[in-house]
Amino acid sequence: MNTAYAGFESKPQTVVIFGVATLLEILGDKIPIVDHALDGVQVLTKPVLAALAATPFLYQLSPEYSGAIGILLGAPLALGGHSGKATARLGG
Repeated sequence: MNTAYAGFESKPQTVVIFGVATLLEILGDKIPIVDHALDGVQVLTKPVLAALAATPFLYQLSPEYSGAIGILLGAPLALGGHSGKATARLGG
């Protein structure tokens, strides 16, 4: 196994977590109530994770500026994408 994936061997709970997440995504695709619950959770988590994902690409700036720009750019983009998907599902 590649050394980058060595953590999977030493921590089986990681595989369990990924397995549960995969199962939820599959069920969310087939069962509307699960899909709705996942969308409800993602409304809160996507903007936060997008801000965290955008921040490292601004490494040339000071941490305060990169964090602020990550929040100002990453969060609205993720929330906008999620809102667009939700609107399209409603047919509006």
